[in-house]
Amino acid sequence: MVNISAVPKEDRGRVISFYARNQYDQPLSDDEILLVAAQGGEVRAALRLCREDGVLVLRGMRVAKDYQRGGIGRQLLRSAGDQLAGQECFCIPHRHLRGFYQEAGFQEIDPPRRRPFWRTGSPSTVIA
Repeated sequence: MVNISAVPKEDRGRVISFYARNQYDQPLSDDEILLVAAQGGEVRAALRLCREDGVLVLRGMRVAKDYQRGGIGRQLLRSAGDQLAGQECFCIPHRHLRGFYQEAGFQEIDPPRRRPFWRTGSPSTVIA
C-alpha cells in the first residue's frame, strides 16, 4: 500500500536523499510543497510544487526506478491535483512524458502563454 502525503519542513532530509539517489539535484526552498509516495516508510516517488512568477510549477517529479510503471506516479500526480484546488499550475515534462501528464489533466499551451521560468528550447510545455 502506498501512502501519499505532504512533507513537513523538518522532514525534508528524506526527500533530499531520495532525490539524490534518483539524479535530481535542484535545491529545495522552504515555501514549496513537497509530496511523496511512501511504502513501508520508504519514499518511492516525490514531486515539488513551487511558486514561481506568481504561479505554481510542478518540478522534480521522480519515481524510483524499481517502482516505475506501477501506478505510483499517477497516484502522486493525482494527489498533487488535489493540492492545487483549481490554481493554475505549469510543468515542463520531457517529451516522452507528455501523455502521462495529459492523462492527469495537463494540456499543452502555445508559446505566447509561456512564463519567464521557461528556458529557450525547453521540451513540451503544458498547463493544468
